[in-house]
Amino acid sequence: MRPLKTVSDDRSIPLLTNRQCRLFLVGVNVVFGGIFIGLSTINEGEADGRSWAFALLAALGVAELLLNLRHSFAFSEGRYPPGWRWTFAAMVVIFAVPLWWSPFQWTLSGNYLVASAWLLLPRWLAVVTTVSAAAATIGVYYAHYNEALWASGGWLGVVLYELYVLVVLVTGSGALFWSARLARAVHELSSARAALAEVAVQGERQRILRDLHDLLGQSLSAVSLKGDLALRLLSRDPAAAREELDGLVAVARTALRDSRNVSREAQRVSLRSEIDGAVALLTAAGIHADVHVSAARVSRQAEELFAWAVREGTTNMLRHSEARRCWLRIERRTTTVRLEIVNDGARPGAANGSGLAGLDERARAAAGSVQSGLIGGGQFLLAVEAPGGDL
Repeated sequence: MRPLKTVSDDRSIPLLTNRQCRLFLVGVNVVFGGIFIGLSTINEGEADGRSWAFALLAALGVAELLLNLRHSFAFSEGRYPPGWRWTFAAMVVIFAVPLWWSPFQWTLSGNYLVASAWLLLPRWLAVVTTVSAAAATIGVYYAHYNEALWASGGWLGVVLYELYVLVVLVTGSGALFWSARLARAVHELSSARAALAEVAVQGERQRILRDLHDLLGQSLSAVSLKGDLALRLLSRDPAAAREELDGLVAVARTALRDSRNVSREAQRVSLRSEIDGAVALLTAAGIHADVHVSAARVSRQAEELFAWAVREGTTNMLRHSEARRCWLRIERRTTTVRLEIVNDGARPGAANGSGLAGLDERARAAAGSVQSGLIGGGQFLLAVEAPGGDL
């Protein structure tokens, strides 16, 4: 199994930072709204002939831009800005007041108002605001420039110019709104990546802990067992004691190798080798193992699950029982394959432990199930079922 790849892999698509999202929103607001504000203030100042008109419209235009930016920043981060009702009301006033004198393109500042309405208000109220701004735009142009438009192009000129104003209002406000939506999607994707990375890290940590427990539990039990045997044999049979010590060293080296590998990849285990190892270990501990396997061909996933179950069952038997005999059965049922490990020396509380919890996680990942507990007569049962697909 290849090493875990997290969402921070070098080949993953980089996301914009919060600062970059804000710079993006500033750019869009300036391009799709500031240009029209600038044109309206310049043209109105020239038409009115008074410098105060130019300065006033410029100040109002900048105020609308800044207010919409404030709303966009907050929306992109999934929140409402403080006092947003008051700032939106201020935008309505800023949009409406200059309409009382003859604006040339001021109505296009409605881009900001409509965009903020969709960022802040309920859908129905945003629709009302959009329709009102569009009606005000068309009405003001018709009221102030009706005669000039009729004189220059007739009714067709009036219709085309009103459509032009309406299209510019819709596209401008749409660009402002969807840019904020895009920035919000980037924030949500960034949060989702961070959450997925945390889940991946936690999952890998749990896997390492489970593998360490399952791999080292039996190895340490074997080390303890062989050490005890070597001590008992040392005085009367040094050759046999040396043999047990050699076995102890081999088990310790295997455990060291497994502990080094467990952090790099998921461990693969063989059912046949686990059964053989369990029989040898139980026999050395004075426990007679009766093995019967009637379902020799099972899926790879079921084989690995059963191999871990044999390892866990053997470890628990050595640690938590006073067994003299155990039975291991693997048999095929209608739609599943079932492994049972029974021993005759169960102690109270033998069903508890993190090893069985880890085995249950492995079983659920393989669409299987685990049962364990006392079954009477001082016997303890560990049963694992998995889907019965053939190799």
